[in-house]
Amino acid sequence: MNERSTPSRRRHERFVADIPCRLFIPSGKKAGDVKFEAFLRVRDLSFGGAFVKSDFHFRNDEEVHIELKLPGEDLPVRGRVVRKADGGMGIAFEDLDAKSRAAMLRHGGPESHKQFHATTTKKLMPDLGVDRVSLILHLW
Repeated sequence: MNERSTPSRRRHERFVADIPCRLFIPSGKKAGDVKFEAFLRVRDLSFGGAFVKSDFHFRNDEEVHIELKLPGEDLPVRGRVVRKADGGMGIAFEDLDAKSRAAMLRHGGPESHKQFHATTTKKLMPDLGVDRVSLILHLW
């Protein structure tokens, strides 16, 4: 079976990104202490995870923390390594709350999502916040 005929396991639309991030593994001793820390770039992003460019790999299922360095805000996300490839690692997000989804949508979501939000709030639900739109898109 070739790659095109293999069903995708992705549940979320992925979009190209070039976002700086801090990837780290907490030490578990004192709050703020880390065992490992690196400053990398996210190559693509979705509400379900990210591909982080790196010259190193962690083992699969390693718990990692990522701080996406978005304009004017840092977005902390906890995740697990699910894929290793030349050039980086795939990280599946553990929890992504409505505030985090809204920040991702504001700062780098696909244009189609932003247009969906603009149309929905203008014509159907004027009080619908971007966090709710990102939740609708996440569930869709």
